[in-house]
Amino acid sequence: MEFTKDVSRPDPGNHALESSAAALIESSAAIACIFDARGKITYVSPSVERVLGYAPEEVIGRPGLELVHSEDARALSRRVTGATDESDSRPMEFRALHKDGSWRWLEMSFVDLRADPSVEGVVSVHRDITEHKRTQQQLQEAETMYRHLVEILPAIVYTVVPTEDGAWLYVSPQVEAILGYTPEEVKRDGLWNNYLHPEDRSRVLEEEALSRQSGEPFRSEYRLLAHDKRFVWMRDEATLVRSGGEHETVLQGFMVDVTERKCLEEQLVHQAFHDPLTNLANRPLFADRAQHALKLRRAEDAVVAVLFLDLDNFKAINDSLGHRTGDQLLVAVGERITDCLRAADTAARLGGDEFAILFENASDDSVVSVAQRILQELARPFELVASRVFITASAGLAFCSSVSEESDDLLRNADVAMYRAKSEGKGRYAIFEESMHSQLLDRLRLESELRIAIDEGQFVVHYHPLMDLASGAICGAEALVRWQHPHQGLLPPGDFIHIAEECGLIHLIGKWVLDEACRAAQKWRSIFDLGDEFSISVNLSARQLQRSDLIQHVSGALQESGLPAHRLTLEITESVLMRDTEATSKQLHGLRELGVKLAVDDFGTGYSSLGYLQSFPIDTLKIDRSFIAGISGGPEDSALARAIVKLGRSLNLETVAEGIEMAEQVSELEVIGCTMGQGFFYTEPLEETKMEALLKRASGEVISSDFQ
Repeated sequence: MEFTKDVSRPDPGNHALESSAAALIESSAAIACIFDARGKITYVSPSVERVLGYAPEEVIGRPGLELVHSEDARALSRRVTGATDESDSRPMEFRALHKDGSWRWLEMSFVDLRADPSVEGVVSVHRDITEHKRTQQQLQEAETMYRHLVEILPAIVYTVVPTEDGAWLYVSPQVEAILGYTPEEVKRDGLWNNYLHPEDRSRVLEEEALSRQSGEPFRSEYRLLAHDKRFVWMRDEATLVRSGGEHETVLQGFMVDVTERKCLEEQLVHQAFHDPLTNLANRPLFADRAQHALKLRRAEDAVVAVLFLDLDNFKAINDSLGHRTGDQLLVAVGERITDCLRAADTAARLGGDEFAILFENASDDSVVSVAQRILQELARPFELVASRVFITASAGLAFCSSVSEESDDLLRNADVAMYRAKSEGKGRYAIFEESMHSQLLDRLRLESELRIAIDEGQFVVHYHPLMDLASGAICGAEALVRWQHPHQGLLPPGDFIHIAEECGLIHLIGKWVLDEACRAAQKWRSIFDLGDEFSISVNLSARQLQRSDLIQHVSGALQESGLPAHRLTLEITESVLMRDTEATSKQLHGLRELGVKLAVDDFGTGYSSLGYLQSFPIDTLKIDRSFIAGISGGPEDSALARAIVKLGRSLNLETVAEGIEMAEQVSELEVIGCTMGQGFFYTEPLEETKMEALLKRASGEVISSDFQ
């Protein structure tokens, strides 16, 4: 190929140069081409066939624009025909038609030599960039898809320069939906430096710095202040990647709004450590806080105390008014307790009707004062949805006294003190003393021994004769249980009955006493001439009276022994009689339908009213020994006993005097109209064989040898 010709003076050097240039062009992968002033192709290098599939002779003479895509032709024409600035020699990309009908991307560089008479055209070089354009298009498509994916993800995708005050290079649009800031605001102001929650700031910045230094991925959860001033929990994960741009490495990551999950976690944690009914702390949380307080005490010598509180007679309220009312009461109790406390104190419901309060950094006097105030507040009536309820509470207070004391020890000591308060009359508090613990151990030992005693039959029944005051004849007997303890000897009921009631064993003991008393009474009626008035009396406890199977047990004892029902008297104390009067009345009427008689024991020491005595099917009033003790002192001393006898007579009830110890008392009782009594003046309670001997002497009968 020749670019210039000078036929007047041949130059061998020029000829060699031209030959070399022609060889280079024809062997090049790029297409060399010359266009004349009209845009026709006057020369094309052989590589046109490899790139576009045409032989050179197929395109020489044709307008170059015939092979150019219509969308690119105009711009190319302007460039080639000189419509553009002559200084504009930048490469141009366009699509050229391949002989097989496909399009190839070419990059054209050119030199305008139209003014050169040896060429009179535009010399251009075309490089095949089809694969490059295909790769570029794929990258663009991938970027578009990636950007679309990033912009629809429910996450904030970001790129940050990994320095202490690194610039935010990219933030996806979701930042505005999640946090309320535009991407431009974040790029300008950043997020971590301005919007991190104060409680999270130092931790997150330390984690981010550690990630930068170690190259390990950054993972964290923290709160960011949103544009609307609420805090949003974010889960942030990022990693360092190499960058081909201005920065050698960048931190690329994403943030996800996990506020809902965090709230749910907080709810679950709250539920795990709080009582669902009262929303107070539960036992695990209370124990944890108590243990933490004890650790601080060891370091700072601070006061730590626990108040253990138990509602008195809550079961009666729950049973009579229903569990819904019981739950309302527990909620109201929790609120009153909380109102008496400082923010630093912890109130907990341990279960059932048991509450506990943890006091930290408070003086001994202030703790005692709060305990008193709580009991006073709980003693006020509770106005519930459907009921007005009165209740009291017993509380035990324990102060930490040893650096080695654990939370369980402190709670246990408060519990022990609470039991002391209950034993002293309820509605009060007691402060733990070391001696209480040994007493509690004694009580637990006694409870265990009681269970063994029931299984092994260690109980016996003694009988206290009931006397006709005028004739001195035996008209009945009261069955009194005793415990033949294998190590302590014979124990009176006062030593163990209250424990049996508290641990739920009283109904087993009571049933056994009832069976034994009915058996013995029927035996004596069979072998002695006791008359028609002889009866056996058996005491009923509050727990027995509450049991639904009481009537069944009484009926069974009568049937098994053969004792006529009207020869059995069941004694109920005045205080028991007045508990849950509706249920009590139902039980008493059921017993009366069996034919048994009913007596009010220790009458005069409680608070029964004349109306209740009239509504209950009562047969006998037993005058408490406290009214009998001074009866022989004169009219004034006997006034109360006289009033009770008169009341009994007006209600057509028999009266029995308890605790007679002197003949003068017998005389005075006869004067005021009391016809029956019992006491040590006549005899102490007797075991069964001695009672039989007494009955034998009284009746003059010999025990039948064939009695089984």
